[in-house]
Amino acid sequence: MSANKPLVSVLMIAYNQADYIQQALTSVLDQICRFEFEVILSNDASSDNSDKLISDIIINHSNGFRVRYFNQPINLGMNSNFAFAYEKCKGKYI
Repeated sequence: MSANKPLVSVLMIAYNQADYIQQALTSVLDQICRFEFEVILSNDASSDNSDKLISDIIINHSNGFRVRYFNQPINLGMNSNFAFAYEKCKGKYI
């Protein structure tokens, strides 16, 4: 990602989404666009292997550098996790 502010922030929250997170995150990262974007992903202290799957995608996907990943140490709850992730977004459009 360039030093420029991204035009779009894709906000994703997760809690025990091991069955779905790989497809969801990969589908966002596979998009081809002519503007800067970032992915803000906040994992709400999942007890499954969501963290490992997310980390592997970030390391191995060619656009993994676009992901700003937060693995919460304690469960915040859906609304608080969303608010946390929203505050991290830098894009003009979320």
